[in-house]
Amino acid sequence: MNQHLSKTALSRPFTNFYKLAENYCNFIESSEKISAEAFLVSIQKHLVELYSSGLKLEDVDLTSVINYERAYTNSEIINLISEKLDAQFYWHIFDPSDLNDTEAVCGDLIDDLNDIYLDLKSSIELFNPERDECRENALWQFKFDFDNHWNSHCINAIYAIHYFLKR
Repeated sequence: MNQHLSKTALSRPFTNFYKLAENYCNFIESSEKISAEAFLVSIQKHLVELYSSGLKLEDVDLTSVINYERAYTNSEIINLISEKLDAQFYWHIFDPSDLNDTEAVCGDLIDDLNDIYLDLKSSIELFNPERDECRENALWQFKFDFDNHWNSHCINAIYAIHYFLKR
């Protein structure tokens, strides 16, 4: 067993992140009927906590690659999310740090929440504490997906929800 891998998987930052990722996915999957406003308030809290926790994920060296296929479809999750929202689209600047990029683009809150869900759920399902290669791939994937994909979706969703709740 890889000692660094075990230390990372058992670290407080990772175990906290993993718990938050599970909570987010469970909340999205929940069929509980709540108002759109209550959903936005709750999902905003989930996103803020996930983003903050994702910043603390450690890099993991990948020594093997596992091909993994998820057991759920994109449309199932989109339907679950869309049933809970009454606002979907918002405007933002794609890269606000680029002063030449002044054109607004249309963001999609359903797409944001779905992409975050899919990235997290795939890694949760891949994570197997009994198999080093699964654990290694899941740890690596959590960090990679945060750094390269869903962190932007998360920030944009937090931004949009902030304004949706002010309506």
